[in-house]
Amino acid sequence: MKSPFSISFLFILILVSVLLVSCNDEESLSKAATMIVSEKGYDEAEEVYWIQAYNPNEQTEEEAERIFMDNPSIWNLIIPREQYVITAETEESNSWNLIYIEPLSGDSTPSN
Repeated sequence: MKSPFSISFLFILILVSVLLVSCNDEESLSKAATMIVSEKGYDEAEEVYWIQAYNPNEQTEEEAERIFMDNPSIWNLIIPREQYVITAETEESNSWNLIYIEPLSGDSTPSN
């Protein structure tokens, strides 16, 4: 049988963990999908690289979403009209930021 001290300690540890996780002010949303890259570009004003991509199972090419990235080396490897497994996240700004990208063929292309 466990002592009351160890049960209390465990309860306090769980309570503190829940509070720390719930105190995150930023609401972020992430998604992972097989997407077709329809276009790519560079925004000189913001100094950021981007791709337009859409999920062919849920969207049309006209509904493609812009996904931003910081790494020009990754951006250079992306080929428009090819399919990729893409993971991206968004926060309060509602713009998508690339987390991970890999060609659907399985050749690994790490993100940022």
